[in-house]
Amino acid sequence: MKILYITPPLYGFWECLFEGATEINGLPSFNKPLRKLIESGHKVDFVLLHNIRNLPKFNIKASWLNEQQIKACLYYENKLYLRIPNILKNRRVVRDIIQRGGYDFVYGHGSATEIFRTVAQKQQVPFGQRLYGTFMWDSISKNGYIKTVMSHFIEYLSFKTKKSFLLVTNDGSRGDLVYEKINKKTAPYDFYYWVNGVNYLPEPTEEELHSFKASLASSPFIFYVARFDEWKRQERAVRILKALKDKNVDIHLYLAGPPEKNNPYYFNYVMKLISDLNLEDSVTYMGNINSDTINKMCKLSVASLSLYDVCNLTNVFHEMLAAGAVVIVKNDGVVNDFIRSGENGFLVNDEDEAVTIIERLITEKELGPMIRKNAIATSKSKMKTWDERINDEIDLIKRYVNCLKDVER
Repeated sequence: MKILYITPPLYGFWECLFEGATEINGLPSFNKPLRKLIESGHKVDFVLLHNIRNLPKFNIKASWLNEQQIKACLYYENKLYLRIPNILKNRRVVRDIIQRGGYDFVYGHGSATEIFRTVAQKQQVPFGQRLYGTFMWDSISKNGYIKTVMSHFIEYLSFKTKKSFLLVTNDGSRGDLVYEKINKKTAPYDFYYWVNGVNYLPEPTEEELHSFKASLASSPFIFYVARFDEWKRQERAVRILKALKDKNVDIHLYLAGPPEKNNPYYFNYVMKLISDLNLEDSVTYMGNINSDTINKMCKLSVASLSLYDVCNLTNVFHEMLAAGAVVIVKNDGVVNDFIRSGENGFLVNDEDEAVTIIERLITEKELGPMIRKNAIATSKSKMKTWDERINDEIDLIKRYVNCLKDVER
């Protein structure tokens, strides 16, 4: 197949494009299927859609990627009075690329790529769209349907308009309810709402864990890994640590994950909060870490936290469960499909509940091992491996390419 990806330079992919990364470390739901497509012999070109005035120069060193695959870098205008001419200009560029390219499929990633849907369709090329979660249901719940549609109109169109398929990550953000709300009974496309995959890493030996632990704090610790973004709520972990310290609990906090690119406001806010609460000696920021390090940290921590208001079924959540972490997760109404509180993890409604559970885990030594064993069993019974999940997505694209070819015959 020959596929045109229209996409922002998402996490992991950005590092491969501009920072010389040879391995992907970020957003596996985008990067893993993409890499497998290319390494399986399919031809993939890219149109990069971005809102960065001065995009860095390419620095591509990954063996599966080269600059010739980048057909255009299109600036997406945020200023309302400039948006219409910007959209029309970008559509013309993509139209010319599709006309010259002989593509079997156009794959739009993110809601902004909705503006190119009809460009592909007018060239008789199937168009599928991929959303990595949505904030629309949270907005509908808080602000109402009409106001949400007006403020998220392009994303609304992503759920409304004719296309081959719409694939939305089931990350707990309730894309399924958005789909049902917007389309009522039927939709002019096929809808898929898939949980991501997970990799089960080789179990580290006792010697490996002991060696790794030697570099960590000597006291028990809690672990919070996520990209720094306001909705990921790392400050809750800091306040939990403060509450534990105020109760004279000997505990350390490890934070991991990259700051938001081009907008480090929230990262700086969390670091300042740590300083303001005089917790500098009790918090370690690890930066952006790989899956092997996440795996070891999950196994060694008293608890691993996921306290987002929405979307707690993230890639990291699944990695934590697969590693046998003692997961403490915000009770968002969706993780209940995975977590039975007190059996294979803990659901909490607020920070005080998390503090109480962490105290229990420190004093009741038999509780943690039981939770860890059940967490791994739950993951294996409910999750596909990444290889299975990647193949599902590639097969999905092939299905719609083959459907068009059958019609043409």
